Amino acid sequence: MLGVVGFGPNNAPDPARRVLTFTTAPIERDLEIAGPIRLVLFASSTRDDMDFFVKLSEQMPQGAEERAKDINPAYFWITKGWLRASHRALDAGKSTDMEPYHTHTSPEPIEPGKIYRFDISIEPMAHRFKKGSRVRLEIVNGDSAVTDVLWTHYYIPTKIGTDTIYHSAEHPSALTLPVMEGA
Repeated sequence: MLGVVGFGPNNAPDPARRVLTFTTAPIERDLEIAGPIRLVLFASSTRDDMDFFVKLSEQMPQGAEERAKDINPAYFWITKGWLRASHRALDAGKSTDMEPYHTHTSPEPIEPGKIYRFDISIEPMAHRFKKGSRVRLEIVNGDSAVTDVLWTHYYIPTKIGTDTIYHSAEHPSALTLPVMEGA
């Protein structure tokens, strides 16, 4: 996740605002989801550990004039998930297709530069995305003390490294949503 230090309210530096964002095209009809959400990421780091904090949001439609002015579109947060790379071990007996279950019993550092698969559970949710909105996925390496005050997973500057997310045929990172058919 490469990025620059962003600024929060009152121009206070907010180093956790290094956000990698993916958005869909505008949704052609309402889209309802209900249940567990799974994100598979292929990633590497220059460090021996890294954190993933994932937010799923609905991004509101935005007019062309606002887009032309580089105004950030309005969005609202729906749900969140997280995983520390060293805690990636899965319990095959408890994991399902949509809900990875991590044991958290034997943390194992990652090898810097090596690509790993990470199965990240995002908190289950029921939500209806409105026609014209976009599904927005944000990936960051720490919560923001400025924008995520209810969460306690703080970004620690001593963890700075270069984290890389891969998405290709060989490394198919993907978000799987529990879409309700006919909704």
